[in-house]
Amino acid sequence: MNKEIFKYFMFGSVVLTVVGLILILSSTSLGMGMADSWINSFMNKFPEESIEFSELELRRTMHIQQIIVIGSILFFVGLLTTFVTLFKRFAK
Repeated sequence: MNKEIFKYFMFGSVVLTVVGLILILSSTSLGMGMADSWINSFMNKFPEESIEFSELELRRTMHIQQIIVIGSILFFVGLLTTFVTLFKRFAK
């Protein structure tokens, strides 16, 4: 494997791993922020309607789980890419 290609693959895999880890660790605050944003847009469109707490809790849980899944996928793809790249580089 060429040294330039190795550097690009390692950089990409480290970026994927770090972004995935950040998403996993900050999923709660991001999910709650997304649910709060949904509430604000809903209340702006329908000011006479009300939102039940169970629906809000369901939205928060859905958003948190979605962010965790996306973060996990990115994290494990980054780790897999790192290990495969290192294996290809040093196994001759």
